Amino acid sequence: MRANIFARAIATGGALVLLVAIGCSTTNEHSVVQEDQDTKLAPEAMMPVGPDELTAYPNPAPPIDLTGVGSFKIGTCEPEIIDTRDFQPQIQIARREPGAPPKSSSIFRPRKFDKPIVPAGPENDLDVGGVSEEQRVNQESLFPGISMSPWTPPDPAIAVGPNHIIQTVNMELAFFTKDGTQTFQQTLDSTGNPGFFESVGAGDFCFDPKCFYDPYSNRFFVLALEVYTNTAFITFAISDDDDPNGIWFKYRTDAQIQVGNATYWVDYPGLGFDQNGFYMTGNLFRLNGNGPGVAGALFRSFEKAPLLNGGTASFTDLRDGSIFSVQVAQCFGNNIAPMFVGRESSSQLKLIAIENAFTNPSFDARIVNVPNGDGPPDAPNGGGGTLQVVGSRIMNVHWRNRRLYTCNTVNIGNRAVARWYEIDTNLWPDSGAPTFVQSGDINLGTGNHTFFPAIYSNYVDSVAIVFGKSRNGEFASVQAAGRLLCDPPGTMSAPTVFETGTTTANGRWGDYFDIAVDPTDESTFWVVGQVQNNSGWQTVINSFSIGGGIVPVDNLDVFRGFQTGGDVADLNNSNDQYLTFNPGFTLNAAEAPVWLVFDGIVFSSNCNYQFVLESSANTPGLTYTTEFFNWTTGQYEVVGTEDESFNTDTLTVLPLNNDHVDDGGEVRARVGWRKTNFTILFPWTVSVDQALWQ
Repeated sequence: MRANIFARAIATGGALVLLVAIGCSTTNEHSVVQEDQDTKLAPEAMMPVGPDELTAYPNPAPPIDLTGVGSFKIGTCEPEIIDTRDFQPQIQIARREPGAPPKSSSIFRPRKFDKPIVPAGPENDLDVGGVSEEQRVNQESLFPGISMSPWTPPDPAIAVGPNHIIQTVNMELAFFTKDGTQTFQQTLDSTGNPGFFESVGAGDFCFDPKCFYDPYSNRFFVLALEVYTNTAFITFAISDDDDPNGIWFKYRTDAQIQVGNATYWVDYPGLGFDQNGFYMTGNLFRLNGNGPGVAGALFRSFEKAPLLNGGTASFTDLRDGSIFSVQVAQCFGNNIAPMFVGRESSSQLKLIAIENAFTNPSFDARIVNVPNGDGPPDAPNGGGGTLQVVGSRIMNVHWRNRRLYTCNTVNIGNRAVARWYEIDTNLWPDSGAPTFVQSGDINLGTGNHTFFPAIYSNYVDSVAIVFGKSRNGEFASVQAAGRLLCDPPGTMSAPTVFETGTTTANGRWGDYFDIAVDPTDESTFWVVGQVQNNSGWQTVINSFSIGGGIVPVDNLDVFRGFQTGGDVADLNNSNDQYLTFNPGFTLNAAEAPVWLVFDGIVFSSNCNYQFVLESSANTPGLTYTTEFFNWTTGQYEVVGTEDESFNTDTLTVLPLNNDHVDDGGEVRARVGWRKTNFTILFPWTVSVDQALWQ
């Protein structure tokens, strides 16, 4: 089995009391890109929309002053320790009363815009790809998530741990096991009984929650925003281990930001992580005073280590007045610095790194040219509805081993079309600069609209994207596509439909879907999206893998040993229909008494297909070695050696390079079992339940 690449952390915690405080440092003099260019933002971003229903908050803390160009502030906050097992009942579902209108979420609050208009960028001749006819998505599970709460839109997000899934929506969170069994659901704000964040002071308006699972520390992280007439907060919680049912450390940090003579609140958060920290961003809208309607974006960096033990939270705040709707990368591997992405223009992305994020932070920003994409129109769907797809803002960002993936929605032929990008970050920000690699559209042809994309990669560099799809006469659906490393540049596979709504959806319905990779294998993708039914919006949770489909073994050669039962057809399913083998005679310690050769035909000569073997033995002390045949050298090459268990053991290995696939697509694996202290015939048995490529 492949080892987990992430370092493990052990958390301990004692009794702590709640104390919210903000500490300030001196002005940072090292910022290289911070400019107050509020005029670059679209006029629509400065126009107040919607009713002002906010309430006052008693005794707000002084605002955090980020007026100065390049200034930063350091804040601290003490936690409250809670145990989710103390909530009774464990599942408290908030439901909208029949006939009652939905409660507005943050998108209808004061000074929040509908669609940001990104300025036109310079022309370029960069290619953009599309979808192929290949099938890549192998669905594994599908179950319902949180359904219509009193609030809309839901803004669903997902976090996936070893055994559990967390989902957040406006304004609730829920825990599930991976088979879809729900174990917990609570309202986030004070309308709960109690609300999840109520004990740290959260009032009746928590909004835009997001979540993730951090594979470095094996913790879940949940964040929500708050805003009132005279202050704002960023409120979050981190679990004490990889089981969300239990102890959490909850923090409530001030987020009323001062710029000049005005104060601002934080909206539309981005949320990410790397080895060292947790990071969030948010748009700044005017709360009080005289100043522009918007003040760019807030960047807040939390040092990770203290949070794992329920210690004092320490964080730094910076502001970039020239960017809006910027998202944070969720980083896998050895990134140099935390990274963020926003749109600079219709043909440019703005990549931002924060150097020295927790001590003396400064920005390093680079502009990357990408294919042109203007803002999209709204998307029609069945029943005459029209879905607002929230413009061309960046939806999510993922980074793995120098490759950064991000996505948004653009205008293609007056249709909303989901688009994705891959950027090579090279050694930036230490040296050099990021470079454009490829981009593709989920363009499904005339009349079809795709939107709300979210993108991720796995440890073999397969990429998956989830998105919504609709058209006139067709209700909105949740779909996904994927690509293998070997696929033509810019292409995603033919989409797979996970769930389709049963009635029309209308207006501000999303605003986004979400995606994560399973930490147990770093290969399986999990997504959350939404559809519409007669009760309102319904979120759905799916897991799937990306591959060329299941490739069966078309020939089995018993190189050494004796087959005593079973049939080759049984190898293509994990169904407890075993092939059994007894050892053959050998006096050479290098030769395995049971040695099997598995042949198959894969669709391409340069794809990273996995070879999956499921086997067991009736005796201890066995090891087995897997080899792949190199068609260039004509020799077998060892790719893995494992200890065989009494019970079923699954081995997953990958071809090392393209030499393991011949011109006709044939792959060949040889697996040999040996008992460490016997090389001659001995009464033990090997059973093989499944052997295939996928």
